[in-house]
Formats: sequence, structure tokens, C-alpha cells
Amino acid sequence: MKYTEQAYSNIDATLHYVKNTKELSEHFKEHVYNFIRYTKELLKIKSNGKSNFSEIKFLEKRIQSEKILSQRDWLIQKLSELNIK
Repeated sequence: MKYTEQAYSNIDATLHYVKNTKELSEHFKEHVYNFIRYTKELLKIKSNGKSNFSEIKFLEKRIQSEKILSQRDWLIQKLSELNIK
């Protein structure tokens, strides 16, 4: 995640698309919204420049317990990468 500004731009574009597209089910939209919420939190931790172990573990616990979430494994992997650095 070296391109933080582009990531935020893509998040914003995705949110607008999902919000304005009537063909998507509410269930699918909830998957997307949850993924974006956790991705933004991950980006926030990353952009701080230093990894806070307790913050990372807390976010990991929240991701693991989220019932409706796409790409859970990817989010956990990225958190693990932050924890290593």
C-alpha cells in the first residue's frame, strides 16, 4: 500500500458507484461498505508511519468478528504486514 492518495481516490470512486447503482443488492453494498471502512482504517494506520501493535490487534479482532465482510483474508494479511515492519 504505497500509493495512499490513489487508494483514497479509488475508495471514493467506489463509494460513489455503489451508492448510485441501483442494480446492486443491499447485502452486496454492505459487504463493500464494510470492506472500505476497514481499508480506510488500515490506510490510516499505515499513513501514521509507525505501527501501533495494540491498534493493529484491535482492528484485526474487529475484522475477524465482522459478519458481513468481503476480502477478510486480504485485510488480515495487510495488517500482518504492518505488524512486521
